[in-house]
Amino acid sequence: MCEGDSVWLGFHWEKFDGTYENFFSSIHGCDSTVTTTIYLLPAELIFLQDETCDPTQAGVFFQHLENPNGCDTVIRTTVTLLPSDTATYSTMVCRANQVSIHVDTLTNAIGCDSLIMTLMVYDPPGDSTFIFTSTCDSLLLGVTYSILSATDGCDSIVATVTTYSEVDTTNLNGTSCISQDIGVFEDLHTSSQGCDSLVITTITPGLPDTTYLSLTSCDSSSLGVTEEIFVGVNGCDSLVITAVTYSESDS
Repeated sequence: MCEGDSVWLGFHWEKFDGTYENFFSSIHGCDSTVTTTIYLLPAELIFLQDETCDPTQAGVFFQHLENPNGCDTVIRTTVTLLPSDTATYSTMVCRANQVSIHVDTLTNAIGCDSLIMTLMVYDPPGDSTFIFTSTCDSLLLGVTYSILSATDGCDSIVATVTTYSEVDTTNLNGTSCISQDIGVFEDLHTSSQGCDSLVITTITPGLPDTTYLSLTSCDSSSLGVTEEIFVGVNGCDSLVITAVTYSESDS
């Protein structure tokens, strides 16, 4: 019989191999001896190993088959769960609406799913340039922004701050004895920055320059007071008054 089975011999169940004798009395009063030899046929037990990526298929499984001698063949299969292959990467983005998690599923070399997770992390743009300039045009005052695209795809901000530039005024003073030249005159020029440059020239009346000379002479015909008028560089008259008095002879 097969290993693990049992047989009824006489008055007992027997499950081990060996020779068993049972004595019986016939209806005629004679003894009857029954000798039974039991041989155990070994059961077949087969162990198998397998792997899976599906958690529902992992575990220990038994399968019963009938072998040629009529005994059961037991196949024990142990299925081991293989861990999934997961890789996580991080990348920086400069737009808040791009923050997300991307999941890609691939099949690795052992047939299991390979999971690739990409984390999109927000990194605010920090590349900002400030330019300061000035102008005389009130319409151009303020702060203007220009957005450029950097090499990493993020925005680069250029801020231009334009302030008001005051008018450049120069004051000049002079004198003149010419009436039409006296007064305040304004000349408007354009500077290198495009702003107006104002030159204010103030001309005041110049006083005549008078010089007094005193001389002596023995010649009566040269005696007296003479006046000579000269014109100066500023257009004013320069008056030279010469007084010649008599000088007595030296005796």
